[in-house]
Amino acid sequence: MTRLFSRRMLIGGLLVASLVGGCRHADVVDPHDNKAKTHEIGGLLSITGNWNTLGVTGDEAARAAVQDINAWAAMRGNNDRVSWRLFDTKLDPATAKASLVTAASAGLHVVVGPQSSAEVAALRQTADSLNILVISPSSTAGSLAIASDNVLRLCPSDKQEGPAIAAMMRAEGKTVVHAVWRDDLGNRGLATSVRENMIANGGAVVGGFEYSTTTTDFAPIVAQMRTELDIAVKIYGKEKVAVYVPAFDEVVNLAAAIPADDTLLRGLRWYGGDGTVNSTALAPQVAFFEQVGYPCPDVGIGDAIERAKPIIDRITTATGIVPDAFALCVYDAVWLAGMSMLSGSHSDGGVVLRQRVTDAASVYYGASGWTKLNDAGDRAYGVYDMKVLRRVNGTPTWVTVGSWDAIKGYKAK
Repeated sequence: MTRLFSRRMLIGGLLVASLVGGCRHADVVDPHDNKAKTHEIGGLLSITGNWNTLGVTGDEAARAAVQDINAWAAMRGNNDRVSWRLFDTKLDPATAKASLVTAASAGLHVVVGPQSSAEVAALRQTADSLNILVISPSSTAGSLAIASDNVLRLCPSDKQEGPAIAAMMRAEGKTVVHAVWRDDLGNRGLATSVRENMIANGGAVVGGFEYSTTTTDFAPIVAQMRTELDIAVKIYGKEKVAVYVPAFDEVVNLAAAIPADDTLLRGLRWYGGDGTVNSTALAPQVAFFEQVGYPCPDVGIGDAIERAKPIIDRITTATGIVPDAFALCVYDAVWLAGMSMLSGSHSDGGVVLRQRVTDAASVYYGASGWTKLNDAGDRAYGVYDMKVLRRVNGTPTWVTVGSWDAIKGYKAK
């Protein structure tokens, strides 16, 4: 084994993943200091808005992490504790920004979230000006990969997800992509990444457009898709054309707007993004998604699956929802934030915590795997599980049909 691999396995095999370099100052505890301090971590998650599957499981993941961190602190004789304060962003950028301001006003120095790239974009400069650290578990827009700002992201950006889904398309014989995407930074970034990757590998892009985040009537979108795809099929052939729709839960309304006898749109292979994978909101249209395929990349955890199982079980029991890797990224983000806050004074706020979290992440092997960040503060190495929505014993279930990682490429299951 390489030295790096050995180190990762050592960290991963510990009872709690927090025995890493980022908490070294917490090892020195003054036995005469009995003044317990509680360090509050804020959460910016969508509980009542779109993509609330992640919001609900992420909230429970954070609460589980807080319990585990406090147990670890007590075991080591540290009198300090961490706590969790949740803000419901409703996946709305303005609400996320206002919640960040509220958190900073309350004296918080770090928040975990928000979920979407649009929210991160809305509050990024505010986070810098207020000197509060933001750790997003699921923002993917490559345009937000900015070195030295106060935003860290525990998931890989679209610069990895785009090549992942494009590799699956090519493996399935697709050489032409028609993209329709939701008008937000994350999904727009995915559409750009996939189309660029397809062209770079000798493929082609036909048509494509974005729709508003406020769209409720999808009939005009269906009509435009039908027009553009009819041309694409006539030129390239049905078997070569991929339909790519990176979106959030509203994709279920797009599916519902396609007539049952539409042999063109229902006869092509569709693909999706990370914003819809594992979502229970798609279940009412499971028959449609079975018909068109619609594999979506789910940020994976690779070899960390056995380590993560007890945490997954805890979250599932509490919420009734099996958490995805993004929720596990929330768990790890809270751990990294908590360890960094317990490791010494952080009165200087987000700038100090950013460095501590980055240092800790470089050697932390948590529930979501190795959390090492790149120079832009994003997860350095992407792993994706490709999942489709299928009926299993009559119940709509997300099933893994393939995988991709930055080293091995795409592999069908």
